[in-house]
Amino acid sequence: MALTEIEYGSLASSEVMNNNFEYLDNRISELSQSQISGLASINSNIVSINTALSGLGDSVDESVEEINTTLGEIGSMVEESGLYVTTYINGASWCREYFSDKDKTTRLWMVQGGHSNYGSSQYQTRTINFVKAFTAICNVTAILVGAGGGADSNQGVSSWSTGSFVYMHRAWGSGVSWVAFGK
Repeated sequence: MALTEIEYGSLASSEVMNNNFEYLDNRISELSQSQISGLASINSNIVSINTALSGLGDSVDESVEEINTTLGEIGSMVEESGLYVTTYINGASWCREYFSDKDKTTRLWMVQGGHSNYGSSQYQTRTINFVKAFTAICNVTAILVGAGGGADSNQGVSSWSTGSFVYMHRAWGSGVSWVAFGK
């Protein structure tokens, strides 16, 4: 059954009016049922999502507990081994010190490195200061960075001390990347 159009100003029979009302009532009922069904589906999805989130929350809590336990174990191992670490970063240079005591007064080992940029140049000698001075003579490795750096064997560390090293190169380069280690 469909809605019957009634012309403006004309009289409609009770049968036409009742059929129109019945049609509208059926349409309203259908829409109401559709909305109730859709709402039930949404509520079901919300329950499923809440269940999944609850399970995920439990999983996250378990993972955090595992991580905290592992970090505690690592901390204990570091303390038991007598190894305490401090790391410094200063621009393009860095330094990591390893100590035997918690107060960090007895350094066992130190590694540091960085990059010293000096623009494109050739036939240069550069003195590069360490981030932190060593307590004894150290070992240094450095490599020329930039065009020609890989093609020239006349480059390298010419001397070093506890506080700096001298780097010389013949080829064109824009800087030197280096690492030093010692006590």
